[in-house]
Amino acid sequence: MELVLLYTTNKDKAAAIEKLCGRLGFQFRRLTPMDIGCAVAAVVSGDYKFPLGRKAPLPAAYSQPELLVFSGLKDKSLDRFLQQYKKEELQPIALKAVVTPFNCNWTIYDLTQQLQREHDALHR
Repeated sequence: MELVLLYTTNKDKAAAIEKLCGRLGFQFRRLTPMDIGCAVAAVVSGDYKFPLGRKAPLPAAYSQPELLVFSGLKDKSLDRFLQQYKKEELQPIALKAVVTPFNCNWTIYDLTQQLQREHDALHR
C-alpha cells in the first residue's frame, strides 16, 4: 500500500496534498496530535496496540511542525509525487521521511526530532 501521512494545521495545504495523492493513486491520512506519541509503524498500520501503540508523553508545550511521511512508495512513485508537488507549486514542507525498518518503531515525535536535527545541520 502506497501511503502518505501528513501533519499540518493548514487546511488548504492538506486538501491540496490529499487531492494530489488521490490523483496519483496513493492512500492519504492526516496525522492527528494523538498520533505524535505513537510509533510510526502503529500509525501506518492503524494498529495502536502495545508495543507499537502509545509511547511516553510529549514535552510540555510541544508544537508539532509540518511533516510528510511516505510508506510503501516505490522510488518512481516518490519521484512522481515530489515532481507533481513542485509542479503544482504547493507550499514546501521541510520535514519529510520514508518509513524504513530503522525508523518504523520510532514515535512520530522521535522521527520529527531526528528530521529537524538533520534539517538544521543542512541549513547551517
